[in-house]
Amino acid sequence: MIFVVVVVGLFGSGVRILLFGLFFDFFVIGEFGF
Repeated sequence: MIFVVVVVGLFGSGVRILLFGLFFDFFVIGEFGF
């Protein structure tokens, strides 16, 4: 049960990092017009 909680926590963190990275890339692309 604890293993599942850890996996879900790591997956959630990875998703947040991925979404933040996509948002940052989108912002940079919009800012510089590439």
